[in-house]
Amino acid sequence: MKSLNVPMITDADSWWAPEIDVPQIAHMSTGSSTWLVDRPSIFDTHHDELLMFAQTRNGTSGCGTISDFGQDDLFENVAMGYTALTLLEKRAVVVGGRVARLWPGEQRPSGYIASTMDAAGKPLDAGHASLLWHSVDHAVRWSTVVTDRPFVVAAVYSSQNWH
Repeated sequence: MKSLNVPMITDADSWWAPEIDVPQIAHMSTGSSTWLVDRPSIFDTHHDELLMFAQTRNGTSGCGTISDFGQDDLFENVAMGYTALTLLEKRAVVVGGRVARLWPGEQRPSGYIASTMDAAGKPLDAGHASLLWHSVDHAVRWSTVVTDRPFVVAAVYSSQNWH
């Protein structure tokens, strides 16, 4: 198998290693349990389209297109509380120190995050960075320590107080 040179990753790159088995771990929803339930999870690598997802300190939505995350959709489906609501563009999935999938970006992000889910299914931050390859590197390194769960790398599309 050809390896991916992480420090050379750019926003235009794509990559898929279909032989890497990515566990689909449960996670808490951001609100309505039926919103985007039939769409790919944040750890799913078996889709070609670039997808978005919403995240609060309490949970993560399923993935969808930008049209699934209009202000009305967010008010209806994301529980408010003392939290921030971040809309993210899914860019990579990493497991066991390897990049399983990388999607080319479409948005101009304000930064990148790497995260996974804790044992309760809530988002667990693994680091923020201004460059995509730095966040992928955070995910690669953390996934060799926390080996029982995948990590997602996402571009920050927007963030707002949500209470």
